[in-house]
Amino acid sequence: MPNDVPSRKNIRWTQFDYTSKCNFFITIDVHEKEHLFGTIVEGEMHKNEAGVMVDEAIRQLPERFPGTELLNYVVMPNHTHLLVYNGGGNYLADMMRWLKSVTTNKYIKGVKEKGWMPFNKTLWQRGYYDRVVRNQWEFDNVMRYIEENPVRWETDSRRGVPPCTPAIQNDESAGKIGRTRGYAPTVLILLVLFFVSCQAQPVRNDNMVEGANKNLSFMVGAECFIGTIANPTESTVDFVQDLRNPNGGGVAIVGNQSSLVGSVHLVDTLLAKGLNITKIFCPEHGFRGKAEAGARVGDETDAKTGLPIVSLYGKNKKPTPEQMKDVDFVIFDLQDVGCRFYTYISTLHYVMEACAERGVPCIVLDRPNPNCHYVDGPVLDPKYQSFIGMHPVPIVYGLTIGEYAKMINGERWLKDSLQCDLVVVPMQNYRRDSSYALPVAPSPNLQTLHSILLYPSLCLFEGTNISVGRGTDKPFEVIGAPQYRTTYMESQNREEPGMSTAFTPTPIKGVSENPPFKGQRCRGLDLSKVSIPARFDLTYLLWMYNHTPKDSFFKQTNSFEKLAGTDRLRKQIKAGLSEEEIRASWEPALSQYKEIRKKYLLYPDVKE
Repeated sequence: MPNDVPSRKNIRWTQFDYTSKCNFFITIDVHEKEHLFGTIVEGEMHKNEAGVMVDEAIRQLPERFPGTELLNYVVMPNHTHLLVYNGGGNYLADMMRWLKSVTTNKYIKGVKEKGWMPFNKTLWQRGYYDRVVRNQWEFDNVMRYIEENPVRWETDSRRGVPPCTPAIQNDESAGKIGRTRGYAPTVLILLVLFFVSCQAQPVRNDNMVEGANKNLSFMVGAECFIGTIANPTESTVDFVQDLRNPNGGGVAIVGNQSSLVGSVHLVDTLLAKGLNITKIFCPEHGFRGKAEAGARVGDETDAKTGLPIVSLYGKNKKPTPEQMKDVDFVIFDLQDVGCRFYTYISTLHYVMEACAERGVPCIVLDRPNPNCHYVDGPVLDPKYQSFIGMHPVPIVYGLTIGEYAKMINGERWLKDSLQCDLVVVPMQNYRRDSSYALPVAPSPNLQTLHSILLYPSLCLFEGTNISVGRGTDKPFEVIGAPQYRTTYMESQNREEPGMSTAFTPTPIKGVSENPPFKGQRCRGLDLSKVSIPARFDLTYLLWMYNHTPKDSFFKQTNSFEKLAGTDRLRKQIKAGLSEEEIRASWEPALSQYKEIRKKYLLYPDVKE
């Protein structure tokens, strides 16, 4: 008799021995997220009889499977987390199969004899999430996550109710776009844990500056993500299936020219992997990165794929409900440079907000941040909040874009304190203090690693009447103005903080079509060879202020305040304060931010 039952694909990671001695973090969900095991009251789990039964079964694991140690666990209303040490050569799948079987049988008996709430077809969801805990840092995170799980219940979408329910109660499409996929609780742990074990081989980044660690191999989040799509593990198979078969809609990509997997664009790669991409959202500078700063970027169609491109710069900074109605997942992949006024993190904010309002999962593919090795500068005063500064963070915030997404969510900075269903795909083997050059310019006027490292200290000149080299072959590596003057002795004694230079800005299509001081001879400093300290450096700002007419140094707008995030800095410069005095005024806010930042780190911090 032919077997009409389709066989289930083997979803184990064939390269890993699941009988090996190691710690496993495991999550098992109740089918359809039914609340069968109890309730959460004021951050405490109150188990009913069924919950007590599951608790007792979990405690029997070490006895049933000798060599297994139960390190921590929690039974929640509709799922359970376990941290176990497999020290006896037991096969993880056997342990989970036994646990599911014994609890299912006892639950059925409870339904028949004690009137427990019936379940639909099966007690547990097919499969389970597992992750090898590889080091002490991950171990501590898992322990904390399990212990705090009941406290986080109100924002945990494993409840079966999306965290943004009030915002979508009257939405006719609410029932068809996957509101209860349940990825939000994995933000704190599984985003670090199951995606790190991606299947692709590490890609060597050889574009590093002289003196950097040449032996470092790392994988960006996009490469890890593609490895997971191509070879899903038991931890990720359901997630990948949802991506391949979205619930009535498709996948939207937030990307630009930096969204690469090796040398191929993320959109092209995902289309080749069978994902149903329906549209592209693009930030400032456009999808191909050919629009200059501040230039209007309109909607268009991608010539290669025929996909619609929706601009998120200008009047339409946030995806509208109409633009999101056919979207089941959003994948965000942009190369950040780690500065508060670089607008990609503002685009991230609005994308997350739109996802939260619609109950759509937001997947952030993490990438290196060239300015991730330090934290410095004044913290934003909310009075000067704008698209070039949306959050109470310093100018250099020391986080990758994935870590920053976690902070936006965790600190509830979205409108109405919403939290989105966030999954961050972290990098593999990334070190925060390693220096490297990005393979693609993140925006038209940041063309070299040197300019990116100078950018935090030079961008404030955009609020002054000083050129930062737009319209030259060294944007953000030279500064100057027609009115710049130095004394003969300063020049002879090399007191200038850079080499004397002169340049004439000219229009460059797609880079700087109307640069400041167009056609005028500017004198100033060439900083392309200077050593760049790991700090937000006020040296250049103070030097130029003292060597140009002071009454016309600042623009007659509040653009300088928006970039600085405060009105104090302009006043301090005018008052003649030293850099040390100005830096002292950033406390205690700067130290307070550093403490907040620690909660969201995915990679070990750099010792100060």
